[in-house]
Amino acid sequence: MKKGLISKALAYMEICHPFPLAMILLSTLILSLIAAKMIPPIEKLAIMLLAIACSQASINSLNDYFDREIDQKVKPHKPIPSERLNAGEVLRFSFGAFLIMCVLASLFGLLSLILVVIGTIAGFLYDTKLKRTIFSWLPFILAYPVLAIWVWVILASFNPVLLWLYLIGSSLFVGIHITNTLPDLELDKETIEQVQGLVHVIGKSRAISLCRFCFLISPLLAILISPVLKYNYSILFPFISISLFLTVISFLLYRRAQNSSMLIYIYRLLSVNALLFTTGWLAAVTF
Repeated sequence: MKKGLISKALAYMEICHPFPLAMILLSTLILSLIAAKMIPPIEKLAIMLLAIACSQASINSLNDYFDREIDQKVKPHKPIPSERLNAGEVLRFSFGAFLIMCVLASLFGLLSLILVVIGTIAGFLYDTKLKRTIFSWLPFILAYPVLAIWVWVILASFNPVLLWLYLIGSSLFVGIHITNTLPDLELDKETIEQVQGLVHVIGKSRAISLCRFCFLISPLLAILISPVLKYNYSILFPFISISLFLTVISFLLYRRAQNSSMLIYIYRLLSVNALLFTTGWLAAVTF
């Protein structure tokens, strides 16, 4: 009985997609420190992190629900195909996480609730409609800047400069989507008639080239708009330097990548890169 409960708990953890969940929570934590310019009240921070955890868990578990037929063919080890969870359990979990998120976000007011729902619905849009289309990148651009705006609304006040994140960060978010898709590209060929996302349409080689462009253009844009924004350059330049270094390392690794395990490692490295750059840019433009 105990062993069965542990197996079930691990399956629920798996449908939450632990690495993306951890990255979103880390992003929220760092953004909170920047917005508050100090350690925010622990109770408020805990509620924020729990709300975002529920949002991400809801999105990721719904993704597994809609991917269950494809996963049956190419990823039979996942919770639904392996029958550790059934589809109904996953759907109820996603709905429950969404409701908890709404309750927690509403504690900070109506605007907080609206923003977190917008970000979550963008994720749902990816899961249900756009993942297998050429517009699979769009929810990433829509959702991530909303997270920063939400944090500022709660801990400080809305700052119009945050809207520049849609320009500065959009290419990074497209790049993250590409590098997240690449490890599954070969497996998805078995269901290519169903999966026609951006990476599947342009192919691996062009996807890597586009990803490289995405990660190089964001630092360049940050520098080009410097006459418009007041930067703290002592913060900006170190983060740009680290980002460019990680980008070079990542694309050198792409040349040697022979299997999906290496592609997953590169995805995680570039995810850290995107986190460092976006939070560094926000710190430079708000401090």
